[in-house]
Amino acid sequence: MPNFKSARSFLKRARNRRQLKNQGLTTAAGEGQTEAYSLMPSIPNIMDADTTAEQSVRPDQANDQAVNADVTIDPPDPAAPVLSQDAEQMPSSTPAPSAPQDMAALSQQTGLHSQAPTAKPKVKTPAEQLQELFQEALDQYANRTKTNLRENPLATRLSSCDSVEAVTTILNEHISAFEDFRENGTGVQLMRRLKPIVSSLLALHLNETVGEGVGVVFGPGKAIIGAIGVLLEAVKRVSDSYDALLELFECVENFLFRLEVYTKIDLAAAMKDIVVKTLVEVISIFGLATEQVTSGRFQKYAKTLLGDMTIENALRRLNTLATLEDRTTAAESFWVIHGLVQNLKSLMMNEELSTLSIQKTLFELKESVAETQRNEMIKEYRRWLSPPDPSSNHNTAVKSHHEGTAVWFIEGEIMRNWMTNGSLMWINGKPGSGKTVLCSSIIEDIRRRCLLDPRYILVYFYCDFRDPAKQDVHGLLLHQLIRIASCSNACLAMLSNLYSMHNQGSERPTDDRLIRCLKEMLQALADHPVYIIIDALDECPNSGIPAPRKRMLTLAGDLITMHLPNLHICITSRPERDIAVVLKPLASQCIGIDAEDGQSRDIARYVCAAVESDSGYELWEGEEKALVIKELSAKANGMFRWAYCQLDVLRNCLSIRQALQDLPETLDETYMRILERLNRHNWKLTHRLLQCLTVCVRPLTARELVETLSVDIDSGSIPQLKTDWRRSNPELHIHILCSALVEINPDTKRVQFAHFSVQEYLLSSRLATEQEASLRQFHINGPLPCQYIPRNIG
Repeated sequence: MPNFKSARSFLKRARNRRQLKNQGLTTAAGEGQTEAYSLMPSIPNIMDADTTAEQSVRPDQANDQAVNADVTIDPPDPAAPVLSQDAEQMPSSTPAPSAPQDMAALSQQTGLHSQAPTAKPKVKTPAEQLQELFQEALDQYANRTKTNLRENPLATRLSSCDSVEAVTTILNEHISAFEDFRENGTGVQLMRRLKPIVSSLLALHLNETVGEGVGVVFGPGKAIIGAIGVLLEAVKRVSDSYDALLELFECVENFLFRLEVYTKIDLAAAMKDIVVKTLVEVISIFGLATEQVTSGRFQKYAKTLLGDMTIENALRRLNTLATLEDRTTAAESFWVIHGLVQNLKSLMMNEELSTLSIQKTLFELKESVAETQRNEMIKEYRRWLSPPDPSSNHNTAVKSHHEGTAVWFIEGEIMRNWMTNGSLMWINGKPGSGKTVLCSSIIEDIRRRCLLDPRYILVYFYCDFRDPAKQDVHGLLLHQLIRIASCSNACLAMLSNLYSMHNQGSERPTDDRLIRCLKEMLQALADHPVYIIIDALDECPNSGIPAPRKRMLTLAGDLITMHLPNLHICITSRPERDIAVVLKPLASQCIGIDAEDGQSRDIARYVCAAVESDSGYELWEGEEKALVIKELSAKANGMFRWAYCQLDVLRNCLSIRQALQDLPETLDETYMRILERLNRHNWKLTHRLLQCLTVCVRPLTARELVETLSVDIDSGSIPQLKTDWRRSNPELHIHILCSALVEINPDTKRVQFAHFSVQEYLLSSRLATEQEASLRQFHINGPLPCQYIPRNIG
């Protein structure tokens, strides 16, 4: 890749030489420019051969006044003299002194000889000017909102965060306090809109060039994040503000999104000025919005946002900054390329570089520019479609994979046949048989093949009972289109057409449009082996008209019946009847993994590793460990989940032989015993936590979930929040009350069922008809709206 930094250094030296040469009011025309630009036609698709350096606006000459008014920056006149700072301050009618002896004549013309000499005012540096601008923005924000962002507890807490996850966790607490976000999913929409904003702001904050002179510790990026938190805190009591919030964040995101690219390069002074001024305007907009919230005037007015002229003017200034940014970026690129051409010319004259090397460098430059454009297009389309991210599921599954397992399948004949022939492979198994972990192993194997052969295209998707966006064909289609477009220029062009057809991304595409685009992409990839892997299809709901599961099965059938020899589809699920009816006739490879010998060997390998490495089993003698490995491997019946639960129960158990004689046979019986072992006095609290996990519209953190225990629902007809009931150690309370039925993500602190089979058991008619009445109380009557989502925490 061309060394842009070296070119920039070269250009800087050239400018310094030019400035020294122009001290006596010479023209800006530099020597050798005609010769330098005679090379320009050799750079295809970058610039016109007739363009000259002096007809372009250099980044350090950008007109700052364009930020505050809708003005056009015209290119400088090539014949115009370049004035020094002192000369520019003289009256236009006064000729410039050509030598020191002319100073007396100049004094007579200007009348300065009759005045006492005065000290020249100190000129502020660009960094000082930006610092002053930033401080004025903070002062205006404080006046509007009566909030000092440097001292506000929430803003201070947010400013200490260094990751998107840490910021969104705090913002989630305030979004969850909205009165009706549970009913329409607006809270989830707000978080999806906020995440890219937070990501861009953190990237801009960490960029030293942007923060220089403004304050890296508490710069504009961190200030905006704090302002977002203050706005959410103010809005949570206003029930009609969600649409306006979404509009506001959508508008701001569009400006911040285009600035994120500048975190990866060294900024020229003019560009840094534009970036900081843009961030300052965003702070101003959030201050105005917060002011309107407190005065009760925050509501939706179509795309004019808040219907307030002050905010509209701020948005106009942002648009002006965006236009100036476009021009400055073009000028910056022009001068970088100019520097490269000058450098190449010098090397050619000294015979230090061959023509072939020059052509190679120019080709790499062209490829680099094209790759940058591709990446920016993909980022824009990802922002437009907002597809769900299955990589989080994949990373979790990979962590659960035990070394040495799944080798029997990856190296087996079924896998080889599927990899070779375009077909459908259906992997099915009973609950807890490790289908998801096996799926992650298949994905990792194909990833390694992609490194060896760039023609390979891999698209994977994990259906997830915890995430509504991963339970329907819409989310699958969005992810597939983005992924495939990022691997093929032809497919990227198809997605670009779809974007244009929908008013440049201002409208959402229908599922039919998405399916049509996907099929066109697959047909265009005849020379590329395409592998589509979908895990846990059974976790898509089988209710509704049409049911999400049925829509997924219909899409799978449509793709298979295209009979594309390069298309390889793998689907994992339970062997449920509605799935089997569709997939079994279509599948050329069909395997039930829980009945395979390789599966039994993998479970034995897993149990052995756990017993030998976990300190909870260190008191067992060697004979006892061997007995546990033998019994659990033989009775697991192909279910990793069953083996895991038994190991959890047996940890620290000293009566091993007796415990092994009384093992449950099924997962249902396993979960029943886990519930029975819980402290009976806590059963009511356990049921409440399990109920909230079942029906919540988004994953809850440990703190949020335990907050539901602070609600008194028995003392009256209206539930009351008892602040003195709050728990100081929420994670410990969840572990005591729910045991192995749930797990807490160590990174996000979100709580979820340990396995899909747990939620299924709690909702099942099997538990509802359980003979033991004490166990029937744990049954949950379907996914009804949760009444006790925590509010106003902390």
